[in-house]
Amino acid sequence: MGDHGAMYVPENLLPVYKNKVVPLADILTPNQFEAELLTGRKINTEDDAVKVMDLLHEMGPDTVVLTSTDLLSKHGDQFLVALGSQKISKVLSVFFPQQG
Repeated sequence: MGDHGAMYVPENLLPVYKNKVVPLADILTPNQFEAELLTGRKINTEDDAVKVMDLLHEMGPDTVVLTSTDLLSKHGDQFLVALGSQKISKVLSVFFPQQG
């Protein structure tokens, strides 16, 4: 749908994604911007990300993976942070190097 604060699709499609597409999904892989759009919640901390993933689970998907976030890694800012969760299990964090 978008990234870095910009939509790739017309804004009027957001309700379609939110109300029709997401509830049908088994697995949802939004980036941080898309997750924030779908839930109306900002992600500033890992706790915020977990709450947003919980909200996305409530919308339907069993598995949610935030494919990239602006969260700072414990390993420094040269790493992107991805987080994933399933309705029945804990959150998994993955750190991978950013390409320069």
